[in-house]
Amino acid sequence: MDHGEFDFAEGAISGNVLNPLEFMNTLSTNKALNQGFCLNWGKRTDRLHEAGSTDRYAATYQGQDYSYDALWNASQGFTPVDDGIATPVGNNAQITYDSAKKALNFKAEFSPQVVDEKGNCLYEFS
Repeated sequence: MDHGEFDFAEGAISGNVLNPLEFMNTLSTNKALNQGFCLNWGKRTDRLHEAGSTDRYAATYQGQDYSYDALWNASQGFTPVDDGIATPVGNNAQITYDSAKKALNFKAEFSPQVVDEKGNCLYEFS
C-alpha cells in the first residue's frame, strides 16, 4: 500500500466485478446517490458553489461548469442537466395502477424549459 499525501485515493473490498466508476457514488454528499455510505466530508457535491461564497468547486468540461453529481449521474445514464446541476425529470411524480386497463399511469409536473437550442422537446412519452 502506498503511503503519503494524496488529493484523492480510493480503495474497496467487494465480491463484485471491479467497477471504479460505480464506487465513485460514495464521494457524493447526496444520500440518494451514496445510499448513506459517504466518504466525502467536504463541500456539497450537488452544487457548483455555496450561496454567498466565492469558492468554486465545480468541474469544468469544455468551458462549462458541472457539479460532481451531474457528471456522475451522466456517466450512469440519461441525466437532464440545467446550468451544470442535475435536475429531476419531473416533480411530484405519481404512479398509479389501473386494474381495469392493467396499466401503470405516470403523472408528473415538468419544467417548461425542457427543450434544446432548436426548441425540440427533450422528452418523449408513449
